[in-house]
Amino acid sequence: MLSLVLALTAAKPTVDVDTILREMTDLRLLAQRPDPWYRYRQWTSYDRNMANDPYANGDAGQFLRTEEHDGRQERVMADAKGPGAMVRLWSANPVGTIRFYFDGETKPRIETDMAALLSGKNPMFPEPFSYMASRGANLYFPMPYAQGLKVTWEGPSDVAIYYAVGTREYMPGTRVTTFVPASLGKAQRAIDAAARGLVPVTPNAPLSGGTVPAGGVLEAKFDSSLGGELYDFAVKVDATDDKAKPWEDPTQAHNVLRKLRVRMSFDGETTVDVPLGDFFGSAVGVTPFESLPISVKRDGTMVARWSMPFRRNARVWIENGNAEPVALSMRAQKRVRLFTPGTYLFHARWHSQTRSTRPMYDYTYADVKGEGRFVGVGLQVSNPVAAWWGEGDEKVSVDGEAFPSLFGTGTEDYFGYAWCDPTPFSRPYHAQPPTPNLGNMGQTQNSRYHIVDDVPFKTAVRFDMEAWHWADVACTYATTAYWYARPGTTLSEDPDPKTLLIPDAPLPKPVAGALEGEDLKWTVTGGFTEIQSGFPQLSGQRQFWWREPKVGAVATTAIRVPAAGRYEVFANLGFARDYGRFSVQVGSFPPKEMDFHQPDLEWKLASLGTFDLPVGETVVRFRALEANPKSLKGMSMLGVDYFLLEKR
Repeated sequence: MLSLVLALTAAKPTVDVDTILREMTDLRLLAQRPDPWYRYRQWTSYDRNMANDPYANGDAGQFLRTEEHDGRQERVMADAKGPGAMVRLWSANPVGTIRFYFDGETKPRIETDMAALLSGKNPMFPEPFSYMASRGANLYFPMPYAQGLKVTWEGPSDVAIYYAVGTREYMPGTRVTTFVPASLGKAQRAIDAAARGLVPVTPNAPLSGGTVPAGGVLEAKFDSSLGGELYDFAVKVDATDDKAKPWEDPTQAHNVLRKLRVRMSFDGETTVDVPLGDFFGSAVGVTPFESLPISVKRDGTMVARWSMPFRRNARVWIENGNAEPVALSMRAQKRVRLFTPGTYLFHARWHSQTRSTRPMYDYTYADVKGEGRFVGVGLQVSNPVAAWWGEGDEKVSVDGEAFPSLFGTGTEDYFGYAWCDPTPFSRPYHAQPPTPNLGNMGQTQNSRYHIVDDVPFKTAVRFDMEAWHWADVACTYATTAYWYARPGTTLSEDPDPKTLLIPDAPLPKPVAGALEGEDLKWTVTGGFTEIQSGFPQLSGQRQFWWREPKVGAVATTAIRVPAAGRYEVFANLGFARDYGRFSVQVGSFPPKEMDFHQPDLEWKLASLGTFDLPVGETVVRFRALEANPKSLKGMSMLGVDYFLLEKR
């Protein structure tokens, strides 16, 4: 009897760093019921005032509580109980010190600079586990614990940080080996394997197809008496001879892809029904990017690495809803896979709507009834104005819970970047491919894939996102959701049968004759400089930005005068509540004091004066003065969009 008890005890799975590292890259595991089962939970800085305002937006500086440790005031970000594991950490502004207390210990096992931890500079967690993505700081690395984990933050009192901590909560009794930083060397083989596995590899397998007429179908069928799975699903869209290739002009190609519909059925159950580009995270033309489950290659090949099991048969087909023929080629590889009671089918759902952003509302990616695992989303936005479209938070409710267990701090925060930064990026679990836009005006595409941070559900899952736009406009959101579920799992509503096309969003042009501030050479005697982008109202979409100059600091550049003569010199300059007062001098002429403080952000064309200038370069200097008393926290920033010379 004793030997039987020991055998049963030994048979229980043990969770440790190595086992979760494998889950970071093995996509086949997502198609099976988790063993051991867990719930995924997210701890964030979302605004706690939801009872009074469901769209409250003070999503920073919110903590569970404040504790005193050895005379320090530490803010508690997360406090997980029972066996579990932290698998994700994100912040928009990581500063200060972050500490990790395991299993009720009073001394932290990890105490480190938060910025270094989330930017790949901590030697324990280098890239590709920790990195920056368009100003968002990310860490994906397992920290399991047997009894609990508390994460705290200590930092400047005048900084309100944005954060998200993702944890798994395993069933009571699950055997978990608590994370030991000093023992990471023993896991080095698994760490190296995970690092390699996060870099996607596409087999060099051929595609087949041909020209599909309007209304036609390209399909493939698969059978297996033993059970099987599809993987390495790839599609390439070529144009007919008289058409441009889609990836050469995405502004013309996006609706070609929207009118191609990919559908999949497994054992007679249709589980995938999505426009082709949206399915591959590339709705706005064929825009190259690399993530672990989905990639779009520069030659136009789109690849999905999801595991797609079936018991007996599978069918994949693409319908051409264009009025013209389209040349399509496709492949899906098959291998044997035992279909067990715990095996899930792959699902993908799409929906699109154009709707006024006032009053604010939640739009639903998926509302699923049954058992499964939620594994990712894609979002394509057509924004007709310069104002930021993605202030809204994600709200994910599991198994009918009254309050969402995943409540976020902003749409871009959910997608792993920050500060509405439109810069393209590709990472294993999330991406923002290049699209036709000016800042956040025009087209945007975002993807996030829940691989190690998937969301298991036993009876239901609902994924909502707030449509929180700064402007009152008609904005188009097209959403794709990916999940796995037991056969027979249904949506509470059918996928939208309509194909809503991607609207054109005309973009402004640079100012003629402008000497762009971001293209000039600058020297400064203090503070920090960068080229700031993301504002369509700027000429060239960018500006030279000088932050935190001390009084007396100088920023110097030179503008080119085409011919000797009398000129009025203009500068398009930023005005805002945190912009400063400066003495502005052109050449050796007397300086002019200017105050760029005002309540709202705006760029204005201001005259610096009229001067007799020689041919060649003329120096322009900005000297920082005392900040306007009304300036936000005494800040004194400078933004230079462009200079303009007018002959007098």
